Amino acid sequence: MSTWVRWSSSWSWWRVARFYAAERVVERALEDLRGSGVADLGRRTVPAMASRIENGGSENDRWTAALSNLVEIGNSIGVLEDLLLGKAVYVDEDAFAQASAQSQQFRAVKAQERRIRDLEKELDAAVTASRLARVEKREAENLHRQAEARSQEVLRELEDTSQVFKLHMEELRLKQAEVEKKDADIKVLQAIIDTMRTEPRGSRQKKPS
Repeated sequence: MSTWVRWSSSWSWWRVARFYAAERVVERALEDLRGSGVADLGRRTVPAMASRIENGGSENDRWTAALSNLVEIGNSIGVLEDLLLGKAVYVDEDAFAQASAQSQQFRAVKAQERRIRDLEKELDAAVTASRLARVEKREAENLHRQAEARSQEVLRELEDTSQVFKLHMEELRLKQAEVEKKDADIKVLQAIIDTMRTEPRGSRQKKPS
């Protein structure tokens, strides 16, 4: 059982192909009509009726001309219908179902291709983000190593400063001990001097007696 090709609102490659095929059929039908002279029907009948009216034809003549024009127009429409039906494209149910399945598969493939492109974009974005994260990680590691190197350098400077401070403290302690020793010597000498100063006075007091 054949059915006329059905059109739907969704445009697919199969529907577009059928549209162009139908357009070519109509063009060929019009060319055949021009070749057979049917297309010139209006140019032949209408002026003929007008000439009859201008020649003073009766009312019956005008009605007869109008009816003949209608009959010729109907015949022309019938010829056009026969040409269109003879060159129309018929598709059986199996072929139409197969075409519909192919159209659905085509749409599914297109949807999958769009999904693949979206996933590829997401993958590229993830790879770019991972690359940036690795770069930032390397920079952070470099900064951490620099900070550790600086802290080690500061610790060495502190140790050196501590050693220098210890040396200075030892030197100061030695000088302090030396100063204390000299103070003790000075006190001994001062006591001797004081003793020597007091002895002559005593001897002088004893001599007059």
